[in-house]
Amino acid sequence: LDVAADLLRRGRVDRILVSGDGGSEHHDEPGAMRRHLLARGIPGHLVVTDPEGRDTWASCVRAAEVYDVHDVALVSQTYHLPRALALARAAGLDAVGVGDDSMRTAAPAVWNEGVARERLAAVKAGYDVLTRRGAAPRR
Repeated sequence: LDVAADLLRRGRVDRILVSGDGGSEHHDEPGAMRRHLLARGIPGHLVVTDPEGRDTWASCVRAAEVYDVHDVALVSQTYHLPRALALARAAGLDAVGVGDDSMRTAAPAVWNEGVARERLAAVKAGYDVLTRRGAAPRR
């Protein structure tokens, strides 16, 4: 999130779309991300919140179909970017990736768990792209 805030401050992006599972008041990922950005001085009107991006594919599809976003800079952990970029492009987004490695040294156990999880997520990503789960039919 701090990388995204920096991109906004430097004029590299014009707004930030935070997407995640906002399914309940006790589990609101995009709400937490929004609060983090606001606490760091990002104006609220520049932070768009998507509470239904329950996974990367859903976030990408919703960016295009719900929020009419087509050019994106994806900011995520570096290990996550290849899959996220592939999904974004499959959803019709013109996407570039900006990786963040800070967790590798700040929280190595969390980083390693994420790397391991990414292998399983790649299988699901293939399914999502092949079935276009939740996306509008191609024209």
